[in-house]
Amino acid sequence: MSEEELEIVRGNGNVFQDFGYPDADVRQAKAILGAQIIKILDREGLSTRQAEARTGVSHSEFSRIRRASFSRFTSTG
Repeated sequence: MSEEELEIVRGNGNVFQDFGYPDADVRQAKAILGAQIIKILDREGLSTRQAEARTGVSHSEFSRIRRASFSRFTSTG
């Protein structure tokens, strides 16, 4: 096995910005919000159907959040 030198690069706290996404701040905000929602669902032991009953938000939206599929969530109403 050959030894390669590895370069260590410190990120700036926003991985999307580190990778050059033009909408890095929006992507970061969605990821943080999604993680917080998942934490609440887990802490409360809620299924997506139970979360729908509590909030009125479709269970399919909660399923997308659990899969970290945030592309349908927009920054406008």
